[in-house]
Amino acid sequence: MDKPKNRVTVVIMGEEYTVKSTSSPESMLRAARLVDQMLRTLSGRHASRSSHKLAILTALNLAHRFLGLKEEQPGGREEI
Repeated sequence: MDKPKNRVTVVIMGEEYTVKSTSSPESMLRAARLVDQMLRTLSGRHASRSSHKLAILTALNLAHRFLGLKEEQPGGREEI
């Protein structure tokens, strides 16, 4: 049986998003806070960049962190 999806509203860069996930609402809120924090940090450093470019840079930063953590795990160099 599929896990039920939780619905939670998060705020990123002042915009509300309602998301559904099998993760806990607390986990989704933590993820949203991290994304919001990273976007705000980048927007402060690169004020002239579009929100689209800031989102791409944030995604790249998160992917880099994820891959770094994955490589630290046994068998972590396998494909995602």
